[in-house]
Amino acid sequence: MLKNYSTKVSCIMFVVSCLGTNIYAQGTKDSSRTNHTEISAPQELSFVNTYLQRIRKNSIIKSNDFGYDGTKKLGLFKNEINVSGVVRFITIFRDMGDAYNDMSTAKRNISFLDQPLVGGGGAAASGGYPMLELNLSSKFSKNTDFNVGYSFIHFMTGNENKPQDNTRYLSNIQNLRVGGNFYTGLGKFAFQAGSILPAKLSKFSMGQPNFRDDYFDRLPWDWYRNSFQRYDEYYNLKTNMGGQNEGRSLFSGVTMNGTIIPLGLNFTALYGRTSYTVSNSNTLSLFPGIVYGGRLEKTIFTKDVNGKYAFNYYRNELDSNNYSGIADNNEMITLDADMQFKGLKVVGEIAYAGIHNSSLNTTKKIAGTSIGDLPLYFPVNNKGLGFQLKTDFTKKLLPIPLSIDMYMIQKNVVSFDGSILNSNSHIRTGGLKTEDVYDVNLLCNVVQEIGQYANNRMGIAIKSNFKIQKLTIDVGFMISQELENVNDSVVTVQHRVNAFTRSRFHPWYMDGGPYNRVRSVFRRTYENIGISVGDPTNKKAYNAAETMLMYKFKFLGRELVLMNFHTFSTALSHMSFGDNFNDNAYTRQYYTDGTVVFKAFKKVTFVGSFGLERLLGGKNTDKDILTGGTVNQTGTSKGLGIDYDFLSTAGLHLRHKWFSHNDTNFTLDKFNGTETTLELKLFF
Repeated sequence: MLKNYSTKVSCIMFVVSCLGTNIYAQGTKDSSRTNHTEISAPQELSFVNTYLQRIRKNSIIKSNDFGYDGTKKLGLFKNEINVSGVVRFITIFRDMGDAYNDMSTAKRNISFLDQPLVGGGGAAASGGYPMLELNLSSKFSKNTDFNVGYSFIHFMTGNENKPQDNTRYLSNIQNLRVGGNFYTGLGKFAFQAGSILPAKLSKFSMGQPNFRDDYFDRLPWDWYRNSFQRYDEYYNLKTNMGGQNEGRSLFSGVTMNGTIIPLGLNFTALYGRTSYTVSNSNTLSLFPGIVYGGRLEKTIFTKDVNGKYAFNYYRNELDSNNYSGIADNNEMITLDADMQFKGLKVVGEIAYAGIHNSSLNTTKKIAGTSIGDLPLYFPVNNKGLGFQLKTDFTKKLLPIPLSIDMYMIQKNVVSFDGSILNSNSHIRTGGLKTEDVYDVNLLCNVVQEIGQYANNRMGIAIKSNFKIQKLTIDVGFMISQELENVNDSVVTVQHRVNAFTRSRFHPWYMDGGPYNRVRSVFRRTYENIGISVGDPTNKKAYNAAETMLMYKFKFLGRELVLMNFHTFSTALSHMSFGDNFNDNAYTRQYYTDGTVVFKAFKKVTFVGSFGLERLLGGKNTDKDILTGGTVNQTGTSKGLGIDYDFLSTAGLHLRHKWFSHNDTNFTLDKFNGTETTLELKLFF
């Protein structure tokens, strides 16, 4: 990402350029009119220059700040234009023995993108990370500056067995922004227009879910720092390893935010669209979809409390598909707060949400006519409530830090741009009529990670951390249960081992693998485990426990960090403690990974990694026709890597991994191979 990613762009430049463009466009469009005189390019430039001169005369700053010294033009601006950005090159070579037969990429595949594209570029907006990003900024006047972002990416990828999927496109349209900052006696105001904008309201309405990524795979959104430092920071600071602006949609459109100083209020307003207003199967169809919302925030600062609370509004308007014209909207109103007391922190949010669409439910015979069965659409106006309350106790109040997070979220509380995982099939990514195989957000009965929220769910998570000399220990436990049983067909689990590798087999397809149950999204993979014997009178329960161990010491006079993560999770037909460890559970999943990081030299860091995952299906889940057994999967990974910081702002990163997956009962579900990744990253 750009170093000055959130820097604002000058609104004055935007207005002037739009004004000149509109004049020229109007002259072109109306040239056939007899009473219209087309404005020529020199006249247009003269108008713009006159406009700039008029602004200059009314300004208290010197004339040459606008690019003029008297009548002499000095260039665009006299002040220096600052350029910053990142150049990134990545190549991934994969060589597989056993492989899924429906992969969109070949068994022996080389790619120059994090996420390969599919369909000959039809899903170009769905994958790939910029190889070049530039940020240009300069002072326009005392109170305004401008900023222009530019991104470049190539789509040179393909499948040697499927020439129609070969893609060799170049693109430079990802990251164009204009805007500005304004400072007045009333406060500070900012404006941005373009894409891609990292807009945010609240956790529920427009925020980010929490995902944990292992520290062996390189994360493309990582800002540069010394390679060993990224591991050292996690040991010392426990910072989240996932990307807070990745994995979910960002925003394209117009945003405004600012501070009203006399009232002590901060505000945000936005209007545009996100990637989730369009189905993955209709990326290029441009059918209607719009998102708008706002946030009004009040800060509190006294001797007893320091924090903020805010009112948020979010609305997503679109059609049920790209040809029906039938409305499919959802909205959310929330109140959130973040308060810090002495030894105590309280964070929470209350939401009221609604789904407004029309559902094709049945057909109806029109009596007394020759008309046969007609589709019967009926309006749906479903409402829902939700809340989340997290309390963090520090050592001032308890012997060890303790975090307690409670939530209750009804099934109709949905925002694809927020942090709530969706299990409600009545609302879909890109419209109600989106096919299941392209709905990247529908996770029926998902077994979530600790710290994640899902709708139609109530639960509690308890976490703590403490230190024994140089050993740090983080523990967590979560229990949750459905509010109502709305689906007894599947349980959705997330594959944690080889997550990035698996997601590249058949990207953005929700019905993959030899048994059509693998769901691949950005850098993550889920799987639907079928329920053969359900109980609609029960409310399914979900449990998880995790431990993170980290140790730092000197080895051969050099720093070494050890990390070891464990998690065990289950899905049950009902709340029960004993059934977490037997075949009565729908699914039982254990995952562990370990990372060894050794700072061999000042500029060289060695990394080692291993991972193991076991997934077992219970007696009431689907059985293989031939073996008669339920899901019994084992996945492994082993990897070695080296990071070389050859400059203070540049690094070369090499990774090699051996990976495997096997199901002893569903015998077609297996793959294995190696993967080598080389990444060059240069910041300037």
